[in-house]
Amino acid sequence: MTKKEENLLTQILGEPMSEPETLQMIMQNETAWQAFRQLSSEQKQPLLNFFMGKSSLLITYDKFFREIFSPEFHPERLESFLTAIMGEEVKIKDTIEREGHSFTEDSSLVIMDLLVEIGGKRIVNIEMQKVGLYFPGERSEVYASDLIMRQYTRIKNEKGKKFKYSDMPQVYVIILMDKSAREFSAEKVCDHYIHKRQVNYDSGASLRSLQNITYITLDTFREKLQNEGIQSLQDAWLTFFSSVRVEDILKLIDMFPEFREYYRDIAKYRHKPEEVIHMYSEAIAFLDHNTEQYMIEDMANQISILKNEKQHLENECQDLESRNQNLKSKNQNLESKNQNLESRNQNLESRNQNLESRNQNLESRNQNLESKNQDLESQNKSLLEEVARLKKLYESNNAQQ
Repeated sequence: MTKKEENLLTQILGEPMSEPETLQMIMQNETAWQAFRQLSSEQKQPLLNFFMGKSSLLITYDKFFREIFSPEFHPERLESFLTAIMGEEVKIKDTIEREGHSFTEDSSLVIMDLLVEIGGKRIVNIEMQKVGLYFPGERSEVYASDLIMRQYTRIKNEKGKKFKYSDMPQVYVIILMDKSAREFSAEKVCDHYIHKRQVNYDSGASLRSLQNITYITLDTFREKLQNEGIQSLQDAWLTFFSSVRVEDILKLIDMFPEFREYYRDIAKYRHKPEEVIHMYSEAIAFLDHNTEQYMIEDMANQISILKNEKQHLENECQDLESRNQNLKSKNQNLESKNQNLESRNQNLESRNQNLESRNQNLESRNQNLESKNQDLESQNKSLLEEVARLKKLYESNNAQQ
């Protein structure tokens, strides 16, 4: 890192600290120090880098996320993010509290769940998942359905008998995943990091849908960032969500200076180790517990799937065995028929040989007869000649008398 880059990083993240100074700062709070000591070396390093001013810290923690995206204090930030993702100018009208049943269960790995209203009375639900691996597509449909019913109730109450379903505005569900669900690692989609739901009909009919669901896979975006860099405001926001590398931060601020303030808001927590370590430890414990729970559930699900596959394979095996027995039976019948045909063929060959032998005898006799016939013809010719001579002699004798 050049001196200029070091100075710029200091302006963004604050004056750097040495590791001994950082450890001393953490030790000043007994609770923070005890929690820090329980972390593994791999888990400690990101915190040390942050406290020392060497890097930022991912905002994939609830407190940071709400600090940056508070619709009450910083609506322009959320508007900028939504504009970049939705591809249209967004102005936030209101923040909406969830009513009734919460779809964010205690066992989920939700970092942030924010409900806002934008232009045209449209509702946007923004959720960030630490581990999207176990986030089913059905859940997004439930979220969207909840938002649609919320819209329906409100507009129906406003318009009364004048209500028409065409009055219903669209709803948007945006799910950011720090770790992709397995569905997004399939070969045909693994190069994409933004997945927008589309509704199509096989007939080609064009009907308006109220649901708009978008998945953003940050782990996939990191690969794109390393290969292609930051090219748009959308890339800028996703970089802000997914990277703490100094080179990415400096490039981001150089292209989009407004992010300098966002990083400074995060850097305020460099001198609040008790809050950061508590939040970090809590998130890791929560993540470990839920990941373990999800793995158990997933394993049980996989066992169930394997059992079904085993039963299916056994059924197929029995079917194949039955078909094999039928084929064996058919093969035996064919072999028996083949043996009969071979026997008949041998008989025919034998008869053919006899006929050929008889034919040869007949041909030999025919040759003998032809030879005799030739002899007879020769004798007959000689006799005819003798008769002609005698006749001539007789006629000559009569003439002389």
